[in-house]
Amino acid sequence: MPAQNPDPGITRKNRVPKYFQIMKTFTLLLLLCSASPLFAHNPNTADAAMGISTQHIGPAKARLLDYPAPYGSRISKVSPDSPAEAAGLLPLDYIYKVDGQQVDAEQNLDQLLQTYRPGDGVMVTFLRGSNIQEVQVVIARREDIPRQHTPATEDPFLGISQTHYNYKDRKPGVSVQVVHNSTAQAMGLQDGDRLIRIDGYPVLDWHDTSVLVDNRKVGSDIAITVERDGEELSFIRPIKSRAATHGSHSRPNGPQIISPDGAAATLPPIAQPVLRPLGTPEASALDFLFAPDKGETDLPSTAEAQPSAQELQLEGLSATALNIFPNPTTGIFDLQFTLPEKGETAVFIYNPSGQAVYFNTLGLFTGTFSDRIDIANGVRGIYFLEVRQGKRRLVRKVILQ
Repeated sequence: MPAQNPDPGITRKNRVPKYFQIMKTFTLLLLLCSASPLFAHNPNTADAAMGISTQHIGPAKARLLDYPAPYGSRISKVSPDSPAEAAGLLPLDYIYKVDGQQVDAEQNLDQLLQTYRPGDGVMVTFLRGSNIQEVQVVIARREDIPRQHTPATEDPFLGISQTHYNYKDRKPGVSVQVVHNSTAQAMGLQDGDRLIRIDGYPVLDWHDTSVLVDNRKVGSDIAITVERDGEELSFIRPIKSRAATHGSHSRPNGPQIISPDGAAATLPPIAQPVLRPLGTPEASALDFLFAPDKGETDLPSTAEAQPSAQELQLEGLSATALNIFPNPTTGIFDLQFTLPEKGETAVFIYNPSGQAVYFNTLGLFTGTFSDRIDIANGVRGIYFLEVRQGKRRLVRKVILQ
């Protein structure tokens, strides 16, 4: 009697092929294990940089601006004494190729740069105005690029904040609210004007406004075009600094950065962020709840859509025209808000460990506040902005990438 086949699915005809299939899989696993160092993170390419801050441009905006390719990056700032400055790159240059490789949806500019080592020369293709140009840039380590430390109060400041008014015609431009004693007010801008051009450059969104204003020199003329009641109006005037606009409402030495050791001695008591697992596999180690004095309140997620109303409330404090830009940020962002009521006011920022890294005491304050804040030297993760007025407060997330 012939021996019974222990596996009816295996016959003499298919035993050999299945054996070779098993050996092939085993060999492939060995090759992957031996090749794993090739895919390991290379410390020599970490934080490769040119010394620029950029804004990612998507297909829709690239099409409106007539850019040669979508998914590129527009320079918003060039660091002094950086490889980018040495190569002649300027703010508003639109980079879309590195060594002939086009920036796309799968690989942005920063990811492309991480494939190079410090000291490598790369050919950067960019659009300036209507001209396509190429220039060679020598890659450097991010930490070796000098950082410019100037008081935020000396930055140029037009004096407008963003409102959430939605125009029915959907034309490009941003609706603005005018800050008291600002260049915008002196020009004659009014709340609800739609800003459409700065120095002849089109303004499609709030990102454009920030780039076009931030790179000006205080005292230089700035040309503004707005639309009001269906009519285009143009204005030109020297731009003032933040200090000249805000007066005593602005710290004379810019943002105050607090060391962890000195935080407890400097700051008034405040409920600190408490690290708590959220109980879901997808939750990041940096996701946590803010523990207020009474009970617990979930913080709003930056992924959620902003409220359509102009007024935002949390724990009793309301602020109109609240704007944190850019958010997420690579370190430097603009903060603007308006408080309709008067009271003892302070602004705080906490790092992912719950330590205060910035504060600004405004005294008895009402009106519009604006400041540029630099947290680039901090650890990457989720920070929290708190605006406190008396016993009321408002809290928002700021993501440092």
